[in-house]
Amino acid sequence: MWLGTSGGLAHYRSGNGGPPSPPIAYPTIARVEINQQTRLIRVEFSSLNYKAEQLVQFAYRLDQAPWTDSVERTISISGLGPGRHRLEVRCRVRDGPFSAKIAAAEFRLEPIWRETWWARLLAVACALATIIQFVRWRLGAAVKKQAELEAIVAARTTNLSEANRSLDDKARQLRRSEDLLKNAERLAHVGHWDWDVKADQLSWSEEMFRIFDVPRDYTPSYKGFVRAVVRQDRE
Repeated sequence: MWLGTSGGLAHYRSGNGGPPSPPIAYPTIARVEINQQTRLIRVEFSSLNYKAEQLVQFAYRLDQAPWTDSVERTISISGLGPGRHRLEVRCRVRDGPFSAKIAAAEFRLEPIWRETWWARLLAVACALATIIQFVRWRLGAAVKKQAELEAIVAARTTNLSEANRSLDDKARQLRRSEDLLKNAERLAHVGHWDWDVKADQLSWSEEMFRIFDVPRDYTPSYKGFVRAVVRQDRE
């Protein structure tokens, strides 16, 4: 094939006569900027061995993550954790195949103070101390509440004991008074009785049964009392 150039004719002879191979570009990472405080990574990459730079398309991935296409040649990455990271870049010309060569850059992010092992250990220790303090407080409150309840129960028990003793004393005094009354009625040969007019019920003392000479199983009544009274004294 003859071609016309500014210097004359030029003869071009194809090596194999087949279709030309697709253009290939090789990526390179030109610069990596790392801000340790903000964890912001800025990366600039380009291609080699290709004249039409604007036709090259790039893709990158971080730590074996899926590939991400990028139109720009400068990217910013944030939100990374501490430790070592690996950035890989590949490229292709237009929609052609990606190059077999991959540019890679490794970098390390230092942990901030709250990400260090001693800070995490301190946080765990503080959490355990808080839990222990809370449990102690709950146990102390429970013990205090139990002591208060026991004091209330003891006070009420003391009051009940004193009330029972007072009732026992009053019951003894009442029985003693009844015994004295019975003895006095027996010596004086007098008795006493009580009559519930509405219910028409009559109750006698023991001496009344002896006075009227009736057995203890006798049921006293007003009519029976009248019949027992001398006829002259009934009116």
